[in-house]
Amino acid sequence: MLRGADFVKEIREIQICVDNTSMFENAPLLKSLIESLEPMISILSDEMAQRIGRIVLVIVRDNSQRLVSFKSESYVDIGIRLAMYASPEIEEDIILSQMDSPETKGRLEGEFFVGAVRLLVFGDPNQFSKSSREDKLNKCQNSADIEKFIESYTDLIDKQSLKEWLQISEENGGYFRGGYVTTRPFDAFGAGMLNSINFGYDSDPKYRKGQLNLAEDIACVFGQILRSLYAVEYSENPQEAIETVINDLLNKTPGEIGLYKKYRIACESLINWYQDGLERQILTGFIQAINAAIKNAEENTNGQST
Repeated sequence: MLRGADFVKEIREIQICVDNTSMFENAPLLKSLIESLEPMISILSDEMAQRIGRIVLVIVRDNSQRLVSFKSESYVDIGIRLAMYASPEIEEDIILSQMDSPETKGRLEGEFFVGAVRLLVFGDPNQFSKSSREDKLNKCQNSADIEKFIESYTDLIDKQSLKEWLQISEENGGYFRGGYVTTRPFDAFGAGMLNSINFGYDSDPKYRKGQLNLAEDIACVFGQILRSLYAVEYSENPQEAIETVINDLLNKTPGEIGLYKKYRIACESLINWYQDGLERQILTGFIQAINAAIKNAEENTNGQST
C-alpha cells in the first residue's frame, strides 16, 4: 500500500499520501479529492482520526461504468487506500466538474466512512503488537472466532450490544462468510453481492455487503451513521436536519426493524466517542427518530421485520 506513495499533507493527525504516478498526472483531481475529504475528516472524533493514521489516494483511469467512482480498502495497522476511478475517455475538467455533484459526493462519503470504520472495528492498535494483532486475525476461521475477537478487543461496540446484533443477524439467515476475509487489505467484496434484509450496505441497499461477515456488517452500519452525522453537521440548520437526515436513511430500507436496531446500537456506541458538543446532540436525536421508526414499523407488521 505504501510503496510508491508520497506524503503531501496532514489533516488532524491523519497523513494524506498520494501514489506518485497519480501525483504527477492528476494534480487538479487530487487537490479536489483532498478538499472533499477535509470536512469528512473534521467530524471524526479525535480518537477516530488518530486510529486511521494514514490515507493513501490513488487515481485510476479505467473503463468504469460511472464517470467517477471510488473504492476504499482498509489495511490493518496501516490505514486506508482510497482509489478514485475515472473513465480514460473523459477529460479532466469534466471529471472535476462532477466532483461537486450530489451523486459523486455520496459515493465518496460512503466509501470514506465505511473505510474508516473498518479500521475501528478491531479496537485500539496500541493494545497489542502489530504481529500479535495480525496473528489473531489470521486465526479467525468462522463466525464464532471473529465474534470472540471483536468481543475481546473492540471498543466500538459493547458485549451486550454485540449479542443483540448477532441475534438479529442469525434471525435473518446469518453471515455468508464466517471469518476474517484477508488480513491486508480488509477485502470482503469477492464473494458477490447479497440482497438480504437487516444487514448493512455501503452505498446501495440492493447490495448487502454486511451479510458477508460480522466485521463488514458493523463497518457498513456504523459508516451510514457517520455519513448521516456528517450530513447534519454540514446542513444549513443542523437541529432541523436531524430527523430529516435519519429518516431519509431509514426510508431506504422500509420496515427493516432489525437494521433499524443496528443503527440504534451504532448511535449509542458512537456517542461515547464524542466528549460533548453538537455530535452528541445529533446522535441523541437520531436515536429518538430511530425509536419512533421501530415503534411505527412494529405496529404495522406485528413486530415482524419485513
